[in-house]
Amino acid sequence: MGRRRLPAKLGVAVGLLVITWAAIAWQSATEDPAATAGCRVGSLAVGHVEGISQASAPLGRQDSITEVSPQAFVPDAGWVKSRSAARSPCSPALVATAAAPTTTHVGSTAVVTFTVRNRGGQLARGVRLTLRGPHSLPTAVTSSNCLLSKKGCELDPGAALAVRVALTPKTAQTAELVGLASTTSRDADLSHASAKVRITVKRPRASLNSYTGPPGFVASVHGVDFPPGAKVGLTWLPGLTAQQEPVTVRADGTFDTHMLVLRSDRPGPRDLAVSPVAGPAFSRAIAAFLVVPHALEAPKFLDR
Repeated sequence: MGRRRLPAKLGVAVGLLVITWAAIAWQSATEDPAATAGCRVGSLAVGHVEGISQASAPLGRQDSITEVSPQAFVPDAGWVKSRSAARSPCSPALVATAAAPTTTHVGSTAVVTFTVRNRGGQLARGVRLTLRGPHSLPTAVTSSNCLLSKKGCELDPGAALAVRVALTPKTAQTAELVGLASTTSRDADLSHASAKVRITVKRPRASLNSYTGPPGFVASVHGVDFPPGAKVGLTWLPGLTAQQEPVTVRADGTFDTHMLVLRSDRPGPRDLAVSPVAGPAFSRAIAAFLVVPHALEAPKFLDR
């Protein structure tokens, strides 16, 4: 007598510890339950209901009987019959996860890792990963595999594959990147097959306490939204810059320092450029400044 896929639902009675299950088409009441294929699902709490189904040879239509066994087979535990459709702990079950920094900066590269794992009890076929994100968040796949191919992958129970994606944001924003896992296997559990990351992109900015000053003027510089721990260098462009040590960005992404306008510098417009020296990368921050001539001194004015 043949067997085929039939649904069943298992309810755990008080005092029973479920260690295996098997959905079987019985030929007689004396058939040995130990001879049937089973799937270990672990311990189930009292009152917990687990949906199951069993794939078998497609011959004829049979009743499905589910075995409930404690540490050893006990006939007195009885048999549970049900026609309720349910997914099996032995069916493919795709779980997608994502790992990424929550914050990155314009001019830097952030890497997002999407992992797809088969936590079910059967082989998952045609497993693919689809990425979705805004156009304002440029992406480049740095570590690829069959998850991104048209055919997809085969994932054994417990197996996992990962895809790494590099983000190179050009503008400040808060965006989401989503990974959706799919499979061509029937009856697969896809309830946890999507993962997303929410990333805040910051643009480093620098400001001056005054945007004009004569040669010899000392400007106060304040930076915000820089990568914590980065070492930054400050330069006048164009113009003369006094030699100074790099400034370390604080944990909150800010820094404070001073910038001297050399006495030998010429009047005119210029930019204060804040650039990375060591540590995390970021795009250069610019603050405009105007060097103005000194005011005429009174004796020189009277001589005219």
